[in-house]
Amino acid sequence: VNDHTFLHEDDSYVICNDEHGGIECGQHGDLGPNGSRGNIKTFARLGRRTNIGHSHSAGICDGAYQAGTFGILDPDWTHGPSSWSHSFIVTYPNGKRTIITIWKGRWRA
Repeated sequence: VNDHTFLHEDDSYVICNDEHGGIECGQHGDLGPNGSRGNIKTFARLGRRTNIGHSHSAGICDGAYQAGTFGILDPDWTHGPSSWSHSFIVTYPNGKRTIITIWKGRWRA
């Protein structure tokens, strides 16, 4: 049983495929279209819903959902306020999505 898939850079991985094109999960989020830097706004303009990571901060912009990080939230090299969070995207079989954030080691009150 092969229950995992390793993707290479620029590989596409579409889930919840439907008449709207499904949700692209094959992009990390660092590389944007046409050689630009990636960010949630550039992925929102692609015309297909996407799930990305890269920025360490959770977010939603139109059809683009962005997960947070599971790394250290306050490494020594960062300074000032931060929007970084331990957040992940849950995608349901019907294509609906939600972002769940871990706060003080818990995902709910």
